[in-house]
Amino acid sequence: MALVSILNELKKAQQGHYGIPSFNTFDSLGSEGILAALAEKHAPGIVAVYTGIFDKPNAAALMAFLRAMAWRAQGPVSLLLDHGASFEHCMLALTLGCTDVMFDGSKLPIEDNIAVTRLIVRAAHKVGAAVEAEHIEVAWLLDAPIDDDGERDALGIGRRVVRFPLERLRQRVERER
Repeated sequence: MALVSILNELKKAQQGHYGIPSFNTFDSLGSEGILAALAEKHAPGIVAVYTGIFDKPNAAALMAFLRAMAWRAQGPVSLLLDHGASFEHCMLALTLGCTDVMFDGSKLPIEDNIAVTRLIVRAAHKVGAAVEAEHIEVAWLLDAPIDDDGERDALGIGRRVVRFPLERLRQRVERER
């Protein structure tokens, strides 16, 4: 197949009720293994490159290698910038060949996060890339106060809002076993 934005494959997966794996990579050897596993299964996949890689001197070389390998893949493969730390990282990733980006602006004030996300979406869509954005940091839930039911209530809205989709997911998994 080829190097693609993963968005259409995710839509197919949602309709077909299956998942698409995402694998983090940091070097060419690990990447070869990831792509070999995807090829063996003729499966679509996401090869995620962490944002810190783009600060390294070999970033362009690694991305060129990943693009060449992905073009030879048996199934659709996306190269995703994982947790892009800034607008600049997202633009560099797109320039070096990422087909999709995940922008993590969770440490920014929400208004700034949304504004930067909009700029990234505009730029990414011009080159056919999809964007995922993180608007709040999930880790702070661990330090959240305990509510009357003995559950963490970081948002002040009660855990039922969060628990309900998780319970539905658990029930679905149990039914499908």
